[in-house]
Amino acid sequence: MIRKPIVELNKLNTGYHSANGNIIVSEDINETLYSGELTCLLGRLLHNHRI
Repeated sequence: MIRKPIVELNKLNTGYHSANGNIIVSEDINETLYSGELTCLLGRLLHNHRI
C-alpha cells in the first residue's frame, strides 16, 4: 500500500501574543502526516524571544 501524505508542515512556527509582545514557542518544524496516523505536538518553552 502506497502511503499518501495528507498534511505537510514546512518551517512551522508556533507561539502566542502577550502584553510583552509575541512569544515564540517552537520554530522551523517540518513534518509530513499520513492518513491513519495519530500525531500530537508536545513540548515546553525552551527560550523566550520576541518577533
